[in-house]
Amino acid sequence: LSTGVENVTFNVGDAYAISHGDETFDVCLAHSLLEALLDPASAAREMCRVLKPGGLIALASVEYSGLIIHGTQIDLLRHFYDVRIKLWQTVMGANPFMGQNLRGLLDSVGFIDISVSTKSFCYGTQQSVETFGIERSAECSEGWFRETALENNLLSEVELSDIGTAWRNWSVANDSYLAFPWCRAQRKFAGF
Repeated sequence: LSTGVENVTFNVGDAYAISHGDETFDVCLAHSLLEALLDPASAAREMCRVLKPGGLIALASVEYSGLIIHGTQIDLLRHFYDVRIKLWQTVMGANPFMGQNLRGLLDSVGFIDISVSTKSFCYGTQQSVETFGIERSAECSEGWFRETALENNLLSEVELSDIGTAWRNWSVANDSYLAFPWCRAQRKFAGF
């Protein structure tokens, strides 16, 4: 893939041991990362290590406790998210409520004057509702969610089918709406 941009490189690495020296980067961004880690504080400390003084750390994590769902068959759709949250926590060791912890996380690794805000990802147009509902329905018929829910006896084949149908029904209803927050934290790094 050629973009014409020549001053960017991509590396696969370890969030707990970034393979760059101290004070290397102007910005460290962790979007959709910290909620998937067992020790997010260690990763945040490592990001601080590679930040130059005056550099910016920017974090964004999902926060499922603010989930809003409106439309048809809400009980089944909420059950989908209850199971998804259990799978995140028990199978993946992830934290679907990480967003509310970002300020405390940065404080715990020595940052001060932290700025935290929330932005909701919203599905409120017919096209976005349809796309989102069809994608969730597909998760009930194939892929990680289905397989893992069955393996862990959290859903039966019948329940998966019912939830998949509920998502398809939701995707075409005129009053459907869904939103969930992403919490964002940032702070310029003065150095320790």
